[in-house]
Amino acid sequence: MVSPHLTLPSDPLWLYLHFPALQLDKLDSENTQPIAIIDKKTMRLCQCNSAALAVGIQPGLGLASAAAMCHSLELHPYHLEHTESLLAGVAQWLYLVTAEICLIPPCGLLLRVTPMLKLYHSVEHYWAMIEHHLRCQNVRYCAALGHTPLAAKLLALSKHTTTVANVSHNAYQRDGDDAQSQAALPFFLGHHRDDWYAIIAKQSLEHAELSERHKDMLRRVGINTLGALLKLSLTELARRFDIEVVNYIGRLTGQLKHPHSFYRPPEQFSLCQELLYEYDNVQWLTRPLTRALEQLERFLKWRDALAYELTLTLHHREHVNTAVVFHAAQGEYLACKWMTLATLQLESLRLPAPIIRFTLELTRHGMQQGTSCDLLSQQSGQMSSLELISVLQAKLGGDAVLRPRLISDPRPEKASLLVNALDVQRSEESSHHHANQKQSRLSEAQEQQTHTLTRRLRPSFLLPEPEPLNDTIALMNGPERIVSGWWDGDAIMRDYYIARTEHGQWLWIFRDPFKRWFCHGFFA
Repeated sequence: MVSPHLTLPSDPLWLYLHFPALQLDKLDSENTQPIAIIDKKTMRLCQCNSAALAVGIQPGLGLASAAAMCHSLELHPYHLEHTESLLAGVAQWLYLVTAEICLIPPCGLLLRVTPMLKLYHSVEHYWAMIEHHLRCQNVRYCAALGHTPLAAKLLALSKHTTTVANVSHNAYQRDGDDAQSQAALPFFLGHHRDDWYAIIAKQSLEHAELSERHKDMLRRVGINTLGALLKLSLTELARRFDIEVVNYIGRLTGQLKHPHSFYRPPEQFSLCQELLYEYDNVQWLTRPLTRALEQLERFLKWRDALAYELTLTLHHREHVNTAVVFHAAQGEYLACKWMTLATLQLESLRLPAPIIRFTLELTRHGMQQGTSCDLLSQQSGQMSSLELISVLQAKLGGDAVLRPRLISDPRPEKASLLVNALDVQRSEESSHHHANQKQSRLSEAQEQQTHTLTRRLRPSFLLPEPEPLNDTIALMNGPERIVSGWWDGDAIMRDYYIARTEHGQWLWIFRDPFKRWFCHGFFA
């Protein structure tokens, strides 16, 4: 229910988020060295961090001037595709709390506010949730509300957002669940469309979405602000100016429709992280990889999902990429658990070349399954069998962790083999499931036969190959004849006995058709 002192606006509301330094913000935010992003086409700086701004370096400065002002300035080239990918990542994160988002490449997001007010009841509550999620992304932004998409964008680009523009992303904190006062909002919240008209009319043509040719033409006739254009009707504008000016003013004021398409995020998690410098030691990835895994944790937590497999791709400048796959047999979503597995696996990794960036992808995941535990059962440890297998495989390698697997073959030497531990676990779970289904259909005769088979004694230690028997023994049990293997050309016919040596050893021996005796195993 809407609070009595809050009223929902009757006009449509749009929120525009402008990210002036998205690529720079996604670098190491804790680095105190002056860093700037340079546009290689114009050779001018387009993004600067706080350390660079502190020494007088500003966006738009030329490369030579910036180098002369700060010899320790670290430069990174501007990548348009990477910036657009980062923008999509921010949109994917905001999609958890707001439904209708439009991507405005390369550094803008347009959010439709009005439908979400039915859920959040007020703009204040809605902005509190948006601001909280933006803070988790560690990005700087300018925000503005408007009754049309172009109005919101114009106010954001003109830095009308006096409380957010040019400040850190964490300058404002949520105060419980109470609605924030209008003075704390980082944008103007008017009650009528005329309130926005009054502010838009004061804006210069600098941030209007018009070509430089049209801006120069308007300035030559004495029009320097949008107020002069807003006083004219669209018909009169069409007689005096080109159609581009008419369309812009019409969409700015809401007289013409603004076409837009809403963003639909992918279900897969993928994060690309640029590094401040080339890493030739894989241990240096600990901090950026931890932040990436924390984002993965939030992604999985909001979807109530578990990750079973992650792929970490290490990008090199002049070498083929290195792919590392992390497995969690039981499924995990916590960043600390994945970081433990990643650390163990990366310890033995040798880099063929320095790393310039990495990509973390979620390659296999599933929904969380409810588990029931006995409160009074005695737990043998804090780690389950699947967790132990995952840790051992991360440390030793997937092919180094093996478990015996039973095979339906009467021949003792072929009744078991060593396979991957996870394959055995899945096989046991599958066989247990099928056994439960068939249990009700077993007849009494089948149950009796199964009970008889399980009573047959087998040695704890089986020799790889039978060895000739040289000890003096006493037969204690037997014979048990095994005739099998005719289907694959490796047939056997043996009479097995349980024997005891004069030293007290219990042996599993057999006699072949040629009356020769062999030892095949030892009882514990």
